[in-house]
Amino acid sequence: MPARKGCCSNPATSYRNPLLRHSCWTNGNAEAGGNSDSLPRLYALRDQLADLPLLLPHRLQGLEFVTASLAPFPLTSLDFIADTETVFCPRLIVPMHIAPSGQHNEEIIRALRTLLVEYFCKQNPSRPQGLVYISRRHASRRRIANESEVIEILKNFGFDIIETESLSFSEQVRLFSSARHLISNHGAGLTNMMFMAAGANVLELRHSSANELTCYFNLASALDLNYFYQVCATTEADEHIANLIVDTDDLRETVDLMLSSSS
Repeated sequence: MPARKGCCSNPATSYRNPLLRHSCWTNGNAEAGGNSDSLPRLYALRDQLADLPLLLPHRLQGLEFVTASLAPFPLTSLDFIADTETVFCPRLIVPMHIAPSGQHNEEIIRALRTLLVEYFCKQNPSRPQGLVYISRRHASRRRIANESEVIEILKNFGFDIIETESLSFSEQVRLFSSARHLISNHGAGLTNMMFMAAGANVLELRHSSANELTCYFNLASALDLNYFYQVCATTEADEHIANLIVDTDDLRETVDLMLSSSS
């Protein structure tokens, strides 16, 4: 048994040369920081993973999208460490960020996309054609206030309406690798562009005052995707919680522009 902090009578669990990954995965969705932060850092160490036990916080144990996203990596040992456990590591490896916050290493992020898509997609389409809108209707914040109008417009353009929390990690990889166009408001769901083929299109619906929130533009650029955005009015000033009010006339024009750009 691993020793509890403050209990000296039991020995601590011992690891030789473990790899510690402090998680950016979040509960509920496969997207978020796991894809665009944690996995690239593991990919940078891919040639050494067979010799390194991977340590993760215990709260991630049993979360499907965590274990599924690790499946393509050549791990031989994976342990989840509780907050109350003490471990002894003669040598501990903590992978550094591979790019400044909000930025991405293009070579690694594109190679990671290839690794995940090839692992989960047996027959990846040579020319993706799907049109996908990710709804945040069940989120606690940053929803679309007039989403019923938005959905009606997007359905007329042929978009499928998706709630990513209902999909497994592998289902998300397969869905978005076959998508040519992706639309959603600012939020973790947009990191599913990680699985889209180069040259695909992404439209972000964003807060009218969020001029410095460029994380999804940066990710799209690193993945060689075409990035579109539409600024929207909001229900309140705080960009971190405000719901968006989408101008439907502008949306029709923006979507038409996006679709025609790849016709």
